[in-house]
Amino acid sequence: MSVSLHRVLVLVLVLVLALALVASAAAAQEPSSGPTGSQARAAWQRGLARYAAHEFDEAARDLEAAFAAEPRRDVLFAWAQALRLSGHCARAVELYRSYLGMAPSESSRRVAEGHIASCERAEPAAPSATPSREHGPAPARPPAQPPRAHEREREGPDVAPPRDDSPWYADGWGAVLTGASVATLAVGAGLYVVAGDTIDASAPSYDEHHSGFDRANTELAIGLTALGVGVVLLAAAIVRYATAD
Repeated sequence: MSVSLHRVLVLVLVLVLALALVASAAAAQEPSSGPTGSQARAAWQRGLARYAAHEFDEAARDLEAAFAAEPRRDVLFAWAQALRLSGHCARAVELYRSYLGMAPSESSRRVAEGHIASCERAEPAAPSATPSREHGPAPARPPAQPPRAHEREREGPDVAPPRDDSPWYADGWGAVLTGASVATLAVGAGLYVVAGDTIDASAPSYDEHHSGFDRANTELAIGLTALGVGVVLLAAAIVRYATAD
């Protein structure tokens, strides 16, 4: 009875360990919510509030201060957004390019590149240095105007780049690795229990007991191997969840 209880406790311990490792991976995937320093976070929150109120010039100054206090990628993107919507496209393009150099996700990269292209299309072409002989000097181009209020409202306050809102456990490879690890751990633990039962059920004769003992050793070896493979697969699943974008 005590031996069977020991095997059950080992099986429970393996399952608890697997659940704890998966839970730690989930905790590691909690998204960040902006700067963490008090000064940077205060400037960040002021900038977001002014951005939501369409006070883009003031928001850009606050977000610049937040980035100076804590140079985070999300703060840089928000700063570039405020500059773009306030009509400072040239400076916004510089910040977008710096943002792209900070290795954002593929979806966020596409958003930033789209804003760069939009700003570059909005920039007026440089006037020709040689005036036309027939028609005289080319008329001066009017200065570029910032986006009108209704255009700003149509674009909306997209401060942060779009995030993938799917939960951490929805990652395909992570789910495959987790399922394989749980199945392998269950098989290994089951063979460990079966090996013990094989020894307990051996016949009293020496030959049959010896045969049962050999079979139990084989089951135990396969079970331990399966447990090892399951632990490796579980570790791979945790690495995948922790590093997947």
